[in-house]
Amino acid sequence: MIAVIENRRTDGGLAKTKRSGDVNDINAADSGLRLGPVSQLVVTGHEDLAALLSAGEQGFFEKAEALLGTVPEGFPSMWPDVAALDDADRRWFLRAVHLLTLNDEAAPEDFGRQGALARLARWARVRGSDPDADDGSFEREVLTVSGWAGAVLGARLAAPVQEEQARLRAVYNSPADAALDEKADGKADRLRDALAQTLAERAARWAPPGAGGLESDDLQRLTAMAAQVEAVVVDTFSPYVRARFDGPLNEEFHYADHVHSSVERPDDLDAQVSYLYDEARAQEWPGDPDELRQGLREWLEDDPEAAAEVARLIKLTPLHGLPDTAEGAGRYRRRVRFDEVYLPTDVPAGPPGEWRWELVRVVIHELLHRLAHPAFVDAARGVTRPLVLTEGFTELLTAEALAGAYGLAAAHPAVRQALVGEAGEPPARARPSGPAAEILEIVGPDKFRAAYFLGDIRLIGLG
Repeated sequence: MIAVIENRRTDGGLAKTKRSGDVNDINAADSGLRLGPVSQLVVTGHEDLAALLSAGEQGFFEKAEALLGTVPEGFPSMWPDVAALDDADRRWFLRAVHLLTLNDEAAPEDFGRQGALARLARWARVRGSDPDADDGSFEREVLTVSGWAGAVLGARLAAPVQEEQARLRAVYNSPADAALDEKADGKADRLRDALAQTLAERAARWAPPGAGGLESDDLQRLTAMAAQVEAVVVDTFSPYVRARFDGPLNEEFHYADHVHSSVERPDDLDAQVSYLYDEARAQEWPGDPDELRQGLREWLEDDPEAAAEVARLIKLTPLHGLPDTAEGAGRYRRRVRFDEVYLPTDVPAGPPGEWRWELVRVVIHELLHRLAHPAFVDAARGVTRPLVLTEGFTELLTAEALAGAYGLAAAHPAVRQALVGEAGEPPARARPSGPAAEILEIVGPDKFRAAYFLGDIRLIGLG
C-alpha cells in the first residue's frame, strides 16, 4: 500500500501526490498528530458550522476573532484578507477556524492565536486535506499548521524540578574526560594517528580489499529507501516530529528529493578538510576550530597519499552536504547542510551485507539533524560540551528509529524491501550511552523529544 504523506492542490483542485519512491504505509490510520484517536483529541463539531454561517461568513469570522481574542483594540479584522481567498480556499479556512475555536481551551494562554489564523489563511491555498474526510487528516493538518499541536504538547509537559535541574547542569557542564585531556596534550601527531585509523576503518567497511571490488547500486533504490526512512521516522516520533508548524515536514520538503550519489560530492582540498574536521569534532578533539582546520589542511598538503585516500573515501562513503561557509569578523563561520545527503552508489561487490543497514542508519541520523529545531541547535552553544546535544541526542534518537525500522522490516516484507532489498538480518547494536543517555534518563522520552523537535529546551533544563 502506498502512503500519501503530503497532499497539495494543483490546478485549482484537490489532488493527492506522494513522495518520491514507493513508501509503504506503516500506520495510515494514525499517522501525523498521534495523541490518540482524533475523536478523543479534539471536538470536531462540523455539524454546527452551517448554522453559524447562516448569518454570513464575515459575521462568523469576526465572532471567531473575538472568541480567540486575536484582534487587539484599535486594530482591524483579518476579514479583508480572508475575503480575498477564492471560494474553495475560504470555505476550507472557515472550517479550520471553527475547529480552532472549538479546541481553543486546550491551548495555553501564550499560544499565538493571531499568528495561528494568519498561518491558516496562507495555508488554505496549498492545503492538503478535505474537511469532510473521516480519517482525521483535516484535524491533524489544521491543528499542526496553526501551531496548536506544538503549543498543547509543550503545555502538557513540566520543566524539570530543582533536583533534576541540578543533575542536568552537572551533565551539561561536565569537563572533558581524561582521554580528551590526553588528546589535547598530544596535539597534531595524536590527531593524525586517530584520523588515519578512522580512514582505515571506513575503507575496510566501504571498499574492503579482496572482496571482489565494487559494483554499482541504484540511486533510485536509495531514494526510495530515503522516502521509507522518512515514513519510519515520522511513525517513530509522532506527534512531536510533526507538531512544529514551521518544520520541514509541514513544508514541501521530501527527503528523497535530496539524495545524491556520493560520486557527485566534491573531493577537492576544501572538501577533504571538511571531511576530516567533521570526524575530529565527532571524536571531541579540542582546539580552536580555525586552527584545527588549518592543521588538517597542512597535513593534507604535506601528505598526498593521505589526501588521495580522503578524496577516494568521499566518493565511497555516506555523507551529509558540504557546509555553507563565509568569512566574517576574522572567523570562519560554518553551517552544515543537513538537507542534502550523499550515499554511495559504488558499493562492495557480492550479496548485500550489513552495509545496507548502515546506510539506513546514516539516512535516519542525517534526517534527524534536519528535523532538529533551531532553538535546540542554538542551545548547544551554551554548554561545555555541545556535541552532547547536537550528536548525543541525535544518536539516541537514531538508535530508537533504527530499532523501529528493524521491527517494521521484520513484520512487513514490503518495508524491508524498500529499506534494504535482499540484505540479510540487521546487525546487533548496543544502545548508545554517555551524557545524552543520562539526560534522557532524567527527563524522560517525551521531554527529550519535545526539546529536540519543538525547541522547548526548558524541558531539558536549558533556556
